[in-house]
Amino acid sequence: MVTQRPFNVAGMDLSGYMVKDAPRAIAFYRDVLGLEPVTVYPDDRGAEYELPDGTTFGLWGGGGRVMPFQPSNGILFAIDDLDAAVAAVKEPRS
Repeated sequence: MVTQRPFNVAGMDLSGYMVKDAPRAIAFYRDVLGLEPVTVYPDDRGAEYELPDGTTFGLWGGGGRVMPFQPSNGILFAIDDLDAAVAAVKEPRS
């Protein structure tokens, strides 16, 4: 059964994963694969790359209190109404 939602997932916004050594990973993607980051985060904690087809790939260095390293990856979706999406995921489920 399809449920009507007050928002739509428009596509993939970003796909990314965590790395143990962000500066090394940034250098690999730049020097070996030829990908120039469109954003590099302070202290080389991570970077984002926009690929020729318009998709975005990110890598994040773990560490510290905010985001300790864990082997993982993730995807961020582009949505058409952030407020509606936040309200929908906060609704109690039965």
